[in-house]
Amino acid sequence: MNTCSKCPEGADRWIGTQPFCRPCWLAFREPLLDKHVLPETFGGVGAAAGRRRHEYGTDVFDLCCTQCSATWCGEVKDPCPWCRRSYELLVEAHREVLAHPDLPAAGDERRQNAEVAWAKRLAQAVRAGIATEPEVRSWWNRTARRVS
Repeated sequence: MNTCSKCPEGADRWIGTQPFCRPCWLAFREPLLDKHVLPETFGGVGAAAGRRRHEYGTDVFDLCCTQCSATWCGEVKDPCPWCRRSYELLVEAHREVLAHPDLPAAGDERRQNAEVAWAKRLAQAVRAGIATEPEVRSWWNRTARRVS
């Protein structure tokens, strides 16, 4: 078993080539996550994982993402482009599900409860910044018109 590079505990995760225990890993990541707007699970940043890449610039290194282990060249603490894109794809998929709900057919006794649940999800999406209020109104009106 590897030992944490910051304390004598056993290491169960890595940042670049450095082993870390969970408490030290969290202590390393928290200040970095505070600087980015991505949710924690998509907020990976680049940790130096190799040599300096002078051919790309003076502050450019081989990096490894602290969250998903993707590798690229950039400045230390740069947001991970793969985490960012994963988050964008998740938001796009969520918007698609919100815009085209799989509701029970008109006349089905479950329809009213399903519409209430969908309305709550739409309101949450607006609060979370996943959709705008005009978009949500458009989705609601389009679906309501399909039923009537």
